[in-house]
Amino acid sequence: MIIDNILAAVAELATLQTLALMMIGVA
Repeated sequence: MIIDNILAAVAELATLQTLALMMIGVA
């Protein structure tokens, strides 16, 4: 389903954004 792909993409973007914020916080 296209919706499943969209949800998966959003989940990946959210994870990457969280990791980026954590790295910025550490730095």
